[in-house]
Amino acid sequence: MPDRPTERIRRKRVGRTAGRRVRPRNSVVPPRPPRQGPDMTTTAAVEQLLPGGLRLRSCRPGDLEQVGALLADRGEPADALDQRLVVEDPDTGWDATAVVVDGDRVVSTATLLADSVRLEDVVLPAGQVELVATAPAYEGRGLVRALMAWAHDRSAARGDLLQVMIGIPYFYRLFGYEYAIDVPPARPVPPE
Repeated sequence: MPDRPTERIRRKRVGRTAGRRVRPRNSVVPPRPPRQGPDMTTTAAVEQLLPGGLRLRSCRPGDLEQVGALLADRGEPADALDQRLVVEDPDTGWDATAVVVDGDRVVSTATLLADSVRLEDVVLPAGQVELVATAPAYEGRGLVRALMAWAHDRSAARGDLLQVMIGIPYFYRLFGYEYAIDVPPARPVPPE
């Protein structure tokens, strides 16, 4: 059995450009810009007020157990370990994950990883959204949409030209993603 949750998911890659169109042979078609509702206001670069008194902000060390429990409940138990590895990695860190909180309770989360897409001899910087989950009682409130807007904005700000997604078939089309490139069953591991 594969070690990473993304290897267990049906392997299709979808993409989104971040600011510019990139039209390789297997082109990635950019979606419409992410929309934010009229009730959403930004209070700081890493904190956003959402309708209903919810807040979107960067993940903090005190959130780790709740984020892990949410990911394990809504996905697979290995997702909690993956999340811990992401935030404890000095090259990735806590700011790679956003959470939506209701008071002190984490009710939704998403993580933006750094990735790259190689098209022949050209390597394009990309973002990859992973480890997305929302508590059942909070579904249908636009929390994933707000988290995806956070990821798209963050990805564009750091210079990513694309975003890639390996996830639930058809769900991410709601955010402008389209099927573009098949993902091979496994990535080669270079010899030591």
